[in-house]
Amino acid sequence: MIKILTCNSIDSRGLGVLYHEGIKGYFRDILIGETFECDIDKNQINIKKRVTDSPDRVTPFCQYYEKCGGCQLQSMTYLAQIEYKKDVIIKELNKYQIDTIVENTIASNNPKHYRTKLLTTYSKNKQNQLIAGFYEENTHQIVNVSDCPIQNQLGNKMIKLVNNLLKKHKIEAYDEDRKTGVIRHLLIRVGIHTDEVLVCFVIGSEVFPGINNILKELKQQTNIKSIYLNYNNRKTSAVLGNKYKLLYGKKTISDTLLGFNYNIGPDTFYQVNPYQTEKLYQIAIDKLNLNKNDTLLDCYSGIGTIALTAAKYAKEVIGVELNQNSVTISNENKKMNQIENATFIVSDAKDFILNNSRMFNKIIVDPPRLGLDKAFIDSVNKMKPEKIVYVSCNPITLARDLDMFKRYYHIKSVTPVDMFSQTYHVESITLLSLK
Repeated sequence: MIKILTCNSIDSRGLGVLYHEGIKGYFRDILIGETFECDIDKNQINIKKRVTDSPDRVTPFCQYYEKCGGCQLQSMTYLAQIEYKKDVIIKELNKYQIDTIVENTIASNNPKHYRTKLLTTYSKNKQNQLIAGFYEENTHQIVNVSDCPIQNQLGNKMIKLVNNLLKKHKIEAYDEDRKTGVIRHLLIRVGIHTDEVLVCFVIGSEVFPGINNILKELKQQTNIKSIYLNYNNRKTSAVLGNKYKLLYGKKTISDTLLGFNYNIGPDTFYQVNPYQTEKLYQIAIDKLNLNKNDTLLDCYSGIGTIALTAAKYAKEVIGVELNQNSVTISNENKKMNQIENATFIVSDAKDFILNNSRMFNKIIVDPPRLGLDKAFIDSVNKMKPEKIVYVSCNPITLARDLDMFKRYYHIKSVTPVDMFSQTYHVESITLLSLK
């Protein structure tokens, strides 16, 4: 059965939705208001062709967009992208009847070439030649990408250089099924204010033939300050293994954020879009309205970027982080920036709150995509700080968590921030005030 269907909504994954008599289909690269000629067969919607275009449709600027799974929104104008991200948050909050102000999305001045953490995966084509790029959407097939337009331009240049050297020295891609070959992934990190570059080879084999010749040529690049080897032979989707070896240069590269210096290693958590991170952190701190009488608790403090930024406004900041390595780097960053009123503690945030007699009048949380667990929220509700700022990278878990806070807290405002332009991902900053 052939029907003309209209897209009336786009979900939180960037997929357009089509309906017909109780049948629902989710599709990539369809925009609100567009109509499609569809074949309805066995309770499934199959698009045959697009009939009308949305005024928000543009030609994607990336030649790999149709196949690569990295971006979802490139066919949408940038204005429409930031409106969509606000709408996603509103829809998720409405599911829990959370009454608040959702502000306009903080747009990026750099919606291209913003990623300073670059990751390439290796495979081989049918001619047994090395190829490098990203996974095709919903597959394990590699799209051979020579230049990604959302990645930092210096980083792209370094990837091309390394790929040419790998081919020159006949380095084979690692095959995790046969456990043959060498190179599995390449990780590049760039400091946007320093132009320092870290290179990390991820290999699946015990040996890396030709690495000395490759190093000799890479050392000629003045931007490259650190070169690592990471060993990962597990059959897993995890990119990095646990074993690192510094092959050349210093342990970390450096960068600055809101006037503070930070050291970045191969496995350091550091936001991939530093341009927008400066806006994000400043908004978060402004919402807290910190003063020299405030004691701030920073949960999930990572390498201390939020805590150290907030320290100059508060009386004292305590950063709590479960990862020992991150806390070590936090203390290095604290010393480097000569900050005296910040302390970093290795602990689960929930346990720290429950087992600590100190009272914090303000709290900031920046959890991973899974959000906060109920036990943590219960512990915070018990402590009752006067203000909480919740930095979220997942509107779904944000809305769920705010529903557990709203008994004791007013949800004052939510500010979306476009940290990941061209993708469906949206970061946000929520202010909660004790009732």
